[in-house]
Amino acid sequence: LLTAFANQLATSLANAYHHADIEQRAQELTQLIEASRALTTSLDLPRIAERLFDDLERLFAPTTLAVFRLLSDGNLELVVSRANDVSPIEDYFVPTGSLAETLQTRQTCLLPRSAEDRVMLERFGYPQALVIPMVNDEQASGIVVVFHNKPTPILERAQQLAEALVNQAALAFLNAQAYQQVDSALEARVDELSAIESISRKISGALDLD
Repeated sequence: LLTAFANQLATSLANAYHHADIEQRAQELTQLIEASRALTTSLDLPRIAERLFDDLERLFAPTTLAVFRLLSDGNLELVVSRANDVSPIEDYFVPTGSLAETLQTRQTCLLPRSAEDRVMLERFGYPQALVIPMVNDEQASGIVVVFHNKPTPILERAQQLAEALVNQAALAFLNAQAYQQVDSALEARVDELSAIESISRKISGALDLD
């Protein structure tokens, strides 16, 4: 009788765990869909960053979040950050150690993993950082860094969801930057045509007086 009861209890617990797991996955999928819709429909860089930071804060409760873009010279430049303390974020630096490896392999990593990583983190003023690459066309275009002011466990499922969110944001950033470039080019062209029209009017006016 006790064996039958124990088996029944084990089955009930397994079913409850399975139900909770399905419910959590459904919530994560809903969050990803909502974030994807919000990110891909916006062409405003600050708004895209704010949405990404909101989602990452719910996942990790970080001290600081930062987005860096990879420049053509191989260095990283700060695009935007959100800090919950007063530690400054370097706006331009050379990636070294595991950070450089992350850009090459396009794989997320939790720092520090080496003495070189610790030296870099000390410059930022944090003991831990989760580095998530931003990937476009199988090439790293930058990184999103989740800083913590104390060692913090990173759940695998949370990391996977964060990677999916960052991938969506990478595409949104690319679209927004392309839009800004086109918009700037159009604005410059309009200014040029306006100047030509103004000169043309002045020339026509001078000819009419003659």
